[in-house]
Amino acid sequence: MESVYGNCKKCDDTIGLFVNLWTRIGKSYFSPIVDPGNDVAVRLDGEIRVGERGTLVDEWYVVP
Repeated sequence: MESVYGNCKKCDDTIGLFVNLWTRIGKSYFSPIVDPGNDVAVRLDGEIRVGERGTLVDEWYVVP
């Protein structure tokens, strides 16, 4: 299966290498289906939000 690098939209740093399988978890967010083969270089930042009703993350707490 093809692999893709994920990059930060804000600073363009590499986040990690992922298998090219994705799922939509909200109205505008996508996430890899399979965990990356290496550590993901991310940190939590921003206000915690509750997932939108009728989406895969309904009632989850999401940190952007």
